[in-house]
Amino acid sequence: MTGISFRLYFISQDSLGLPHLLEHVLTHCSDMPDYISIDGHTNTKYISINILGLSDEDYFGAIDTFFNFLQNFNVADADLEIEKKVVIQEINQYLSSSLERFATISRNISFYSNDIFTDPILGSEDIVASISMKELSQFLKQILCPDNIVVF
Repeated sequence: MTGISFRLYFISQDSLGLPHLLEHVLTHCSDMPDYISIDGHTNTKYISINILGLSDEDYFGAIDTFFNFLQNFNVADADLEIEKKVVIQEINQYLSSSLERFATISRNISFYSNDIFTDPILGSEDIVASISMKELSQFLKQILCPDNIVVF
């Protein structure tokens, strides 16, 4: 097995929910073969993507496919809507947990957030529902530069 991880750092934290939705789109909407595993996570500083392949040959082809997907980023509206629903479901799961709600409110009060009830990574249901493909593309173009990418 062969793998690579990379991080896409973003400067602005004003884009609540947008990086997390982009992570979902990048990991679920890229046209990767079944034998390639791709996953990711998002925090307040970067999107982390992990790609794992069964063999070196398959893996390097998948890396080319994924980076071509990044450079020519375009996702069908139906796929974007599916990922929005998944992220909104995650938001609702967090909101249904008293412990998660308490942690979010406490963190946001401690760091002087403008909205103490909105998770800084997940965003809110309204924010995620309103994100367009154009906004995702613009955000990706903004962060997709050599100074913002770290490969492991």
